[in-house]
Amino acid sequence: MVNSLNTKHIRPFRIIIPLFLAMIATQYGCGSDSASSAFDNEKPVNPDDYFVVERSIEINRPINVVFNYAGNPSFDIHWRNEVNEMTADGPWAVGTNYYEDSTILFNPHYLTVTKLEVLDPPFRMVVQTPPGHLHLRAERTFKVIDDDTTMFTYQLQVDKRMPRKASSMPGSGMVAKPYYYQVMKFYQWRLKRTLESQ
Repeated sequence: MVNSLNTKHIRPFRIIIPLFLAMIATQYGCGSDSASSAFDNEKPVNPDDYFVVERSIEINRPINVVFNYAGNPSFDIHWRNEVNEMTADGPWAVGTNYYEDSTILFNPHYLTVTKLEVLDPPFRMVVQTPPGHLHLRAERTFKVIDDDTTMFTYQLQVDKRMPRKASSMPGSGMVAKPYYYQVMKFYQWRLKRTLESQ
């Protein structure tokens, strides 16, 4: 039985603003380190086949509160702007598969399957695409700053072929890394606002 959460309507700013900022970042050397899917017959075997995007943010909430929300992929739809729908084939536990419908560049419905590989409460969570899919690995780590403050770090490894496959747009690889960085920045801000308002 697949567990499903509410679907959000696609809003143009979720695509246009990050893409616009990504194009600026690409131009000036800024930035940081129809439905389609991430299925592919080959999987990258070395770091040259994917790029890495990482960003951290301090959240003024205890680590258990932050982990229980940001460490559970089923809640991603509430703070990751690009997610339209997230379903799971089991509980929040190692081995569960998550099926994500998200907006990537100009593709409003890109389908990605990941498996929960690591769950180490309240410090670390890792999901990764299974064999036969383009490589995508998301690692979320949580560090205590003090009793009421947590450092949340999000790291993505993305197959370099994924942006082109997702968007079918020539040159999409050029803006992919800054695009993902801008998207990550937006949704970390949203996560911070959400948790700190509780």
